[in-house]
Order: sequence, then structure tokens, then C-alpha cells
Amino acid sequence: AEPGNQVLWTDTLTVLEEQPDLVREAIRQAVVEGWSERPLVEGRSLDEVRPEDFRRYVDLLARSEVMPNEEQVASKLDELQSIRGSSPRFLDAYATEVDTCWYAYKIFGKTSYLDRAREVLTVMQRRDSEAMRTLAASTRIAELDHDADALAQLLQTARRVAPAHPQTLRIAVSKATIDGDLGRALSISRRLVRLHPSARNLVDLAKQERINGAPLRALEALERVLVVDPAHTDALIQKANVLSVTDPRAAAEIYAQLLESGHRFEVEANWATTFLVTGQVAPALETYRRAIEAGNRHPVNLLGLADCYKALGDTRQADIWYQQVIDAVAPQRETAPIDLRGFEVQALAHLGHITEARRLLDEMTELEPNNPATIYPAALVAAFEGDFDRARAHRQHWNDAGFNDVWFHFPWFDPMGWNPDTE
Repeated sequence: AEPGNQVLWTDTLTVLEEQPDLVREAIRQAVVEGWSERPLVEGRSLDEVRPEDFRRYVDLLARSEVMPNEEQVASKLDELQSIRGSSPRFLDAYATEVDTCWYAYKIFGKTSYLDRAREVLTVMQRRDSEAMRTLAASTRIAELDHDADALAQLLQTARRVAPAHPQTLRIAVSKATIDGDLGRALSISRRLVRLHPSARNLVDLAKQERINGAPLRALEALERVLVVDPAHTDALIQKANVLSVTDPRAAAEIYAQLLESGHRFEVEANWATTFLVTGQVAPALETYRRAIEAGNRHPVNLLGLADCYKALGDTRQADIWYQQVIDAVAPQRETAPIDLRGFEVQALAHLGHITEARRLLDEMTELEPNNPATIYPAALVAAFEGDFDRARAHRQHWNDAGFNDVWFHFPWFDPMGWNPDTE
């Protein structure tokens, strides 16, 4: 469907159950015939896959729509490895394994997932280095590595192989983001949505709007997805993430909805954070602790638990957990996304390591000055430095961007007089 969601054409097709590998070709042909006025962008390679491996792959995707616990992630990765071992030219199996590792890293924060993703990607590149799925998988890893040179090479290849392909513009967005040119990244992302208004591109645009300090525009992009598919998981998660800094109570409702549908590991930490910032420290502490005890030692859970203990006045326990945040992030700092760096900065500030916190914060500010993951730590560090004028300026920056002031009502901001209960 085009913008406006009008139906342009419909078609039906029949595929024999014992030949599921023909589904893609049947759908491809139906799209070519139904949308004849649009040119078909051919991929570089045709997959070679055994029918029984394709069936295993389709069944695996159907079973693993919700990101499960780490044991189930390991089972999924083993199955994908088996499939690509049996059908070594089936690029979708490689791409899905890389994506699963990337997503597991984002949720659980363990670099072992990235190590496996890089190993799979190396094999995938040997199979066909210029297939768009290979370029997409390579982009994911280059983004996490903050490897501008790799992204430049990927963009050059994509423009040569398929200049009109949506993935080419996605790589351009990634390259501009890593270069620190967030305005250009946002401009390209908006252009991509104008040309290809898919759910994926709209969700990606929302992320760009958010890191550029425009939460309302981010919500507008997400609503374009949710009006068509109210249960779209990625759009709901991103909407809740945006609302967590603008309307935490509304975010909590969405997180609760996602938890009920089985998306525990993606949203549990953020759900706990909405409790914390709205003053519900006890349920926040219990949620963080439950996640950690279940094996999810992502730095956001460690930091959240530390903040809970400090809010309750237990500084000894708080300091133990702040140190664990530093221990978790520091080894991967150079390639860590901006939110993880922000967690380390906060932990350093709470432990009194202000000089190191300021040094890391200045690096973050140079990269993404309007990202809420940068603005909040900046206010925190300035407050701990005793530079109240700078702290007020960061708070004003936060408020001007449309983010909720409740984040500045923690006890550690009491010297600033920002908590309505103490003002």
C-alpha cells in the first residue's frame, strides 16, 4: 500500500505444501505482475536451498517471533547454523543468524553475540559479498563498531550494485550517523520514507527523529505504522521508548501490554525504569532484580538497580551496582552505542569519578548532542560538579526537546531544588 493505505491491487496464489521453497518465487511473480508500473530491483544472487531446509527455516521463524530467553536464543542460533550448513548458499539463514546475534546483544549486552555475528558474516561475505542481504548484515556490525571506513565501502558497493534499492539509502543513513552528521542522517531517512513508506523505514525514521531531539515527530512516524498494524511489535517498543522520556506513565501501559504478549526481555528493563522515574521505587527495584536473577545482566538493569538503592538511601549497595555498570561497559566502550556509554558516565558520576565522567561525556556530546541518552548524563555530571548553571542549561535543553521533567526529580538533584516536593 502507498501512503494513505489504499489498496492498489490484490492477488491470490497457491503453493503445494510439500514445496515451501517455491513460495518466494510465487510471491515475487505476483508482485511483478500486480505492480507493473514499478521497476523490479533485482538482487545479485539467487538462493540455493534444499526444500527441507527451507521448511525448517520457515518453521523456525514462526516459532521465534518473540525474543525468548538466552537458552532459546542459543537453540535458534544452533538451528540456523545447521540450516546454513546443509544449504550453504541460502543467504537468508546467514542474515537471520547475524540479526539474531545483533538483537540478542542489544537485549543481553554480551559481546559474545557480536563475536558470533562477525564469524557468520565473514562466511556470508565469502558466499556473496555484494548481495543486498550481505550488505545489510555488514551494515549492522559496522554500526556497532562505529567503523566509518567500512560503512563508506559498503555504501560505495551498494550504489554501484543497486543504487535504487532501499538498503542503499539505509546504509547512507548509517554512514551519516556514524560521521556525526545527524541532520544529514535525518534528511536521508525522511527521503527514504517518502520513496519507500514501509513499516521498517518509518520505525527507523522515528529513531532518527528521537536522537535529533524531536519526540513528537518520532511519535507521528510510529503512528503511521500503528494505524495500519496496531500490534506491530517494533513500532510499539519504539513508541514506548519515546514516551518513556515524555510521558512515562503512558509508556508503562505499552510496556505492560508487550510483557503480556511475551516480549519480556526486550521491555522489562524499560518498564522498570518507568516505575523508577515516577517515584515507584519498590516495584522498580523488584523488576530490575528479577531480570538480573534471570540472567539478564544488561547494563541498564545494573544501573537501574543501583539508582533504586540510592533513591532508598542504601548508598553501600548502590555503589556496588554502579561499579558493576562500569565493569560491564568499559571493556566494550569504544564500540558501545551511545546509551551504554551514558550508563557508564552516570555510574562514574555517582561514584565520584567526575573527571573521567566528564571526559567520556564530552566524547558523547560531540557525537550525539541532542540524544536524550546524552542530555540527561550531561545534567547529572554538571550537578555533581557543582556547576548549577550548566546543569540548568542541560535541563532546559531536555525540556525544550519535549522530554518529561520527571527525570530530574531524583534525590541526587535535590541540591538543585528541582523536585516539586522539595522546591
